[in-house]
Amino acid sequence: MFLRYKVMWRDVAKEFIVAVDTEGIIPDYTINYVVTNNIDEAYYLFAILLSPQINAVVQELSPWVGHVQPRFLRYFKIPRYRSTHPIHKTLANKGKVIHEKGYVDYSDLKDIESLVDQL
Repeated sequence: MFLRYKVMWRDVAKEFIVAVDTEGIIPDYTINYVVTNNIDEAYYLFAILLSPQINAVVQELSPWVGHVQPRFLRYFKIPRYRSTHPIHKTLANKGKVIHEKGYVDYSDLKDIESLVDQL
């Protein structure tokens, strides 16, 4: 909980609504999170959780479950982040750009979708 880098998402939502914490803030109890080893890994996971492929599945599950549970991550084979893998690095960079600008747009989602398809 006290580690610095986290990828967090709202509990009550119909898809992943994610954010990256770089300050080591303790999240509210209604926030779910995954601790990462470094900021690039956080941005990588952040981008993947924004992907249309993952959120299409989550949107199907959330009406039955009522919220976006941490166990949903087990439904997807998300490769462990490797800084030497070009697609992983590109996803991390995309996640960083989205985090810095504070919003995700259609072209971001299309780029992420294409990159996730290549994983």
